[in-house]
Amino acid sequence: MAKNAVEATDAVTSEAKEAEATNERTASRKLSYDPLLKKLIDAKLSKTELAAKVGISRTTLAKIGKNEPVSIDVLLRICDELDCDIVDVISYLPVHDPAGN
Repeated sequence: MAKNAVEATDAVTSEAKEAEATNERTASRKLSYDPLLKKLIDAKLSKTELAAKVGISRTTLAKIGKNEPVSIDVLLRICDELDCDIVDVISYLPVHDPAGN
């Protein structure tokens, strides 16, 4: 039984290390939904109206408002509704560390 407990602890530790590495990678990049917001202004459509049309939850809408990642499925539904390409709704902004890397 002790061997299984050690294996379980090792598995949890490994998962925690993987999650930490993922967080470090995502901290070095930033998403922006500014292109989407500009497109909505041009279309005279509010974020709430878009959300209703494509079936986005308030949580997902909040993520977009905070420039947090959302699923590709959500982005594609938005693109279908606005008849545009994914680059018309999201942009990627690399964040460099102060050392210039």
